[in-house]
Amino acid sequence: TLAGGAAFEARDYAKALAYWERLAAQVPPDSELGQALGAGMERARSLAQGGKAAALTPAAIGAVVRGQVRLAAALKNRAAPDDTVFVFARAVDGPRMPLAVIRKRVKDLPADFRLDDSMAMNPELKLSAFSRVVVAARVSRSGSASPQSGDLHGESAPVVPGRGSVSVLIDRVTP
Repeated sequence: TLAGGAAFEARDYAKALAYWERLAAQVPPDSELGQALGAGMERARSLAQGGKAAALTPAAIGAVVRGQVRLAAALKNRAAPDDTVFVFARAVDGPRMPLAVIRKRVKDLPADFRLDDSMAMNPELKLSAFSRVVVAARVSRSGSASPQSGDLHGESAPVVPGRGSVSVLIDRVTP
C-alpha cells in the first residue's frame, strides 16, 4: 500500500493503480483494506484519465502534520544513501492503512516533512477524518513498501493534526 501511495503522491497514477491492483487481488474485496483499495483505485483511474482532484475543505486544510524525520546515529551504518524512506501517518483509532505517505532517501535525512489530505492513498481515508495519528518512518533497502526483516523504523507518539511539529527517530530494526 505504501508504494502505491508514494506513486499516487508523485502523480504516477498508472503505477499506483498497478501496485494497488496486485494487492487487491490478495485481499477480500469486502474487507476494510479491500474497500479502501477499491476507492483508491477508482480515484487513480479517474485522475489518470484527466479527472480533477477533489477540492480541500477548510477542515482538511487544517489537518496537516509537519515535522522532521531522522536516522539514529547507531543505525547509520545499516543504511545506504539511496535506500528508500517512507514517512506516513496512520490513525491511532482506525485502520492500519496509511492515511498519507511521502517518499524520501536516506541521503536526505534529517528531512522535514508535511503530510496532508492531498497525500491520501484513499479519498475515503483522509488525515482530516481522524483526531489523532501516529507518524512512522521506515527505511527500506529493497524499496518495497511492505515491511521486511532488516528494515529500519521508528514512530512518533500520537499527535493531533494541525497542532505543532512532530519528530520521528528511526531507531529500531524490524526482526
